[in-house]
Amino acid sequence: MLLGDICSIRSGLTFRDRLRDVREGGVLAVQQGDLTPAGEFNPDRALRIDAPTHSSHRVHSDELVIRSRGPFWSAWAPGDYGEPLVAVAPLFILHPTSDVHPAYLAWYVGRPAAQRFLTTEAMGTGVKMIPRAVLEKLPIDVPPLATQRVIALSSSLAARERALSLRLSDLRHDLLSTQLDRAALSPHLSESRSNR
Repeated sequence: MLLGDICSIRSGLTFRDRLRDVREGGVLAVQQGDLTPAGEFNPDRALRIDAPTHSSHRVHSDELVIRSRGPFWSAWAPGDYGEPLVAVAPLFILHPTSDVHPAYLAWYVGRPAAQRFLTTEAMGTGVKMIPRAVLEKLPIDVPPLATQRVIALSSSLAARERALSLRLSDLRHDLLSTQLDRAALSPHLSESRSNR
């Protein structure tokens, strides 16, 4: 099956000028640089812009966004993000059919076979780009919806476990570093007290 058979694809909102952060109010803009290679959204860098929330560039809970420019091609499915999101070009917004789970599709785009296809078919010499016509030809394996949900959930839990493991490792490192600092200072503290 091809991606174009199971999704409608539309472009993100195009701006002539640089985006301006309106800080208060506005709509959260999802830009290419806000998506990580792992297919995660980094809201810390995201801007709030003046854009209609009813536009065709709004990303709904049953949709996903995909990077169309390299050096990597990742996708993110926001699910119920809790506030309106607007995708900014060159992102594409994918609206899958009801028998395809958006988080499964985002996961699938990150798989090696899909990444090889996109890398091979990318156009351009400097910054590689994936046109809509190429994206529509991406081969997709579509298991039953229940299996898609299990895959998407398992992938999400594995990513969360990895993030927690990395955080735990950082905290252990900080704790050990603090203990070593204290151990290094403790002989000096006892010497200075005994000299008084």
